[in-house]
Amino acid sequence: MYIVTPEDVFKVRMEVQDVDIGLYVLPDETYEYLLLKNDGSISTSSIEAARMILLRLSMTAKDEIVDIIAIKGSKTAESYRLALELYLKSPQLNPMFNKVTPYAGNISKSDIITNNSNTDTNYVKNINSDFETTSFSSNAFLI
Repeated sequence: MYIVTPEDVFKVRMEVQDVDIGLYVLPDETYEYLLLKNDGSISTSSIEAARMILLRLSMTAKDEIVDIIAIKGSKTAESYRLALELYLKSPQLNPMFNKVTPYAGNISKSDIITNNSNTDTNYVKNINSDFETTSFSSNAFLI
């Protein structure tokens, strides 16, 4: 069973850039929940945390003027959304794409025969293969 450590919480915070001390968007408990839910996967927890931050910012996105200070909450949410889109779409930035390896199976005839002879593999039997061993025509629709 995975045990959440403060170092893992910090790693997820660093991935989503929720690092302003005292001005955290999400509390530590949320990061702990995400790490437990994803068995300690920093990259998966980071993507979910970024989604949560985006939702939180969009719900509180309002522009306010306090005395002489203008707070542009809508710009913060929009900027984070654009950064998140770039993070998710770019293979260089998204850690999920770094672990993906392409696989193409059943290309050679020997692979097909090996897979079809395995009783644990489901496959559709070719209807023409029955007619090839008998004296019938290979076209079942000819009279």
